[in-house]
Amino acid sequence: TEYSGMKLVLFLTAEFIHMITASFLIVMLFLGGWHLPFVTGSGSDIGWGVAVLRILVLMTKTFFVIFFFMLIRWSWPRFRFDQLMTLAWKIMLPLGLLNLFAVVMISEMQHPSWLGDRFSNGSAMLVGWLVAMGGWLAVALSRPLITDNRPLLSTSIERQ
Repeated sequence: TEYSGMKLVLFLTAEFIHMITASFLIVMLFLGGWHLPFVTGSGSDIGWGVAVLRILVLMTKTFFVIFFFMLIRWSWPRFRFDQLMTLAWKIMLPLGLLNLFAVVMISEMQHPSWLGDRFSNGSAMLVGWLVAMGGWLAVALSRPLITDNRPLLSTSIERQ
């Protein structure tokens, strides 16, 4: 079902608050925060002008990241939330588990102290992951892959 009214407003408000928070964290963690290259120093004894400049730099960077998020959002069609949940549970979660499996296997096989019993530990991990993936496949394939709950349109010709 498609959300409308106050439920849609709450979902979109939460999404936009998340966008602002994520933009701020991206700027702080990856884009240098309030530092402008070659202009603001890292000293703690600064004046009012430099403090205001740092706040403006942080806000400008955050607004640019928000604009980038909005540009991506405007470019893609809006998914229904049940489509997003289907995408998350049936595609993204298995890909994440597969990625976790690959990282664990690579890190465990490169550990230098496991040279003697590498095969036994690797095979035990492989059997565990195969059982987990087999269980997931059994559950995923037990119901139809396409879940479309939209009502069918019927005309007067079809009813006769």
